[in-house]
This record gives sequence, C-alpha cells and structure tokens, in this order.
Amino acid sequence: MGCRQIWEDIYALEVFKNNTTLASIVAGSATFGIGRHGVRGGFGTGVGNLVPKYNMLVDGAYPPLKASYKTVEKNLATGKSMQNVISLTPVTSKPDPVTIPLVWNAHNLSTIMKLFFQDGVTLTTGTANTALQIMTCVPFADACPIVYGNLVRFRQDTDGTDTVDQILKGVVPTRVLIKGEEGGVIEGEVEFLGAKWSHEDLSALLTNAIGYDETPPLKFEDLTVKLGTSTISIPSFEFTFSNTMVHHFYNEVNAVAVTLGRLKVEATVTIPWNDASAEGSDQQITDFAAGQSKLLQLIWGNPATAVVKGAAVPTLFGGVDTTSGNAKNSIVDNYFSINSMLRIMDYDENDIDENPMVQTNFLGIVDEVNTLNGVTVFVGYNATKNNWTETS
Repeated sequence: MGCRQIWEDIYALEVFKNNTTLASIVAGSATFGIGRHGVRGGFGTGVGNLVPKYNMLVDGAYPPLKASYKTVEKNLATGKSMQNVISLTPVTSKPDPVTIPLVWNAHNLSTIMKLFFQDGVTLTTGTANTALQIMTCVPFADACPIVYGNLVRFRQDTDGTDTVDQILKGVVPTRVLIKGEEGGVIEGEVEFLGAKWSHEDLSALLTNAIGYDETPPLKFEDLTVKLGTSTISIPSFEFTFSNTMVHHFYNEVNAVAVTLGRLKVEATVTIPWNDASAEGSDQQITDFAAGQSKLLQLIWGNPATAVVKGAAVPTLFGGVDTTSGNAKNSIVDNYFSINSMLRIMDYDENDIDENPMVQTNFLGIVDEVNTLNGVTVFVGYNATKNNWTETS
C-alpha cells in the first residue's frame, strides 16, 4: 500500500434493484456497474441513465466499517488463573453498525430514502417541471426489505493489490438524522446495519465508484417551516427517522433474514416563545398540555398554498414540482420536504441571545383517518442525473 492517510479513503454506496435477495447480495460483492444505483446514477440504458456516481460526501470523519467479532467470552470453571482458550468460544455475531456523517442534498437524500422507506417509495415525473423526478416516501407496509445496498470504504489507490478495502454487504439504514441551524447547511448522519462484513481487494473498482455529486447542499436559509396553520421562523431543528431493524442469523455465518420494526419519527424544533404567529405566545406549551396533534412541514422549495391532507394523491407539499418563481424555488434540481403529523411529547424553555425559546420534542403519529400516513417525504431532483427507474 505504501504511505497513506485517512483523508485518501473514499466511501461509496451502491444500491440493488428491487427484489434482489439478501442471500445473493451477501454471496456476491460490489461491482459499481450497470444494474446498480449509487448516490447519483441510474439503472438500465434508457435516456437519463448516465454513468452512475457512487461516491458519498462524508463530512469530516472516517468511520471504519467494523468487523464482526467471531468469539465470545464464556466464564468457564477451568481451574486456571487466566482465561483458557476453550473459554473463548467461536460464534456468529452480526456486524456492528456504522454511522456515516453526510452533508445533504436531494441526490443523496433520494438514495437513502429509497433504502429506508423500502416499498413506501413511489416515483413520478414532474408535471410543471418535467425534468424533475419526484420521489414520494410514506411509511413502509411490509416488514421484509426489498432494497439493499453495499457500503464500501476504499483504502488504496486504483493500482493497489492489498486485501484492505472494507465492505459491509446487504446494508439498510436503521437511523437517518437530518439537522440544521441558522447560517449553516443541512447535514446529519446515517446509521447502516449490514448482513456481512469483509476485507477485499476492490481497487479495480475504484475508478467506477468515485465521482462527486456537484449538486450543492441544502441550506438552512432556504428553509420554510410551517407548523399547524402558521409559517414560523426557527433557529434550529433535528429530524430523526428510525426503523428498529433486526437481522436474524440462526447460527449462520451471514444474516439470513431481515425484519423491519415499527417506523419512528422524532423531531426537536426550537420555536420562538413570542412568535407573532398563531404558534407563538405559549402555544406549544398549551398544545402539549392538551395532547394536541399538528402538522409540521420543513420545506426547501416554493411552499404550497393548498394543503390537501386526505387526498388519494397527496399535494406536493413544498412545491417540489414547480419551476423557478421565487428565491427559495430557484434551488436547481434540489427540492426536499418533510411533512409529518406530530404530537408534542416534551418541551424545555431556554433562550438564544436572551430571546425566550421553547425547545419542543415531537413524535410522529397517525391519526384516526390516517392523515399524511404520519409522515410523508418528498424529494425532487434532476432525472437526467439521478433516475431511479430501471428503464427510464
């Protein structure tokens, strides 16, 4: 390998077509070729399926894809003052999760949301802006995943020959964090759990795998927040999706089944106490005491004026399917919105620069008429750069 620094490491994620089995993914390896989809790229050979790009823009950290531990310590009575070799029993244990810090744009969000929401993802072509592909995500209905990925950490150059590249096969995100604060970009992290970890020589694939996504990150200054009936200004937020996924091993070397748990959506939003809107002046505390549910929308794009929560085809909250009409809607190919029915579970009062604030903790719920499925996520991006259909 020669001399190498961690800043030379490259992370790449490839995603398989629907209905590819976990067993086939674990038995194979990464290819980063036709029939795969990356952080930016496409399936098939039709219009819009350009050369895929798989490189993940990891934010300032270089986490290892940690190996699974093959032994477990058993406290056996062997008559020895030190552990005896037979008390270290070989077992099969699942790979440790890996957390990847990311800077978010519509392209990597579409990839992660496809993996996370599984069969809850639908795709349409934009109508007002036909260059866009619109991804709509609602809670998954099936506990069995149908979409998997391979997560790779390249640790050598294209001319390397060492078995040092790390790969976590059959990954599905178990937790997705999206956060932002005034003056910054939207960032967060993804926690992956895979079915098999291995060391391999993947240097020959490095050329295919790299390729940066030039789409700029989403910015906090382009965010519109709608809470209940009001548009409000906030200094910060955190949104977390988790699925409590479990890998089953049954004394096998690799995971042989994966089960998704209950989808959990949590949000922490700092809201001005004396906001002039209907959501200010102690409204969050009042709603907490009353157990009030309300709609929270985080929007990058042109905020929609009509909200149709119960429609068979939901309104594209955030106007992700529009053309440039105002400053916030001129974010080229980079629209995103989270729309969630939430209940305030807890709150704290604090201040920012001596201005009173309420830090509100929300939990996503589904009401009696299934409004918004509890949460709906829309991602809009340039279909010629990131096409999720298999044939265009």
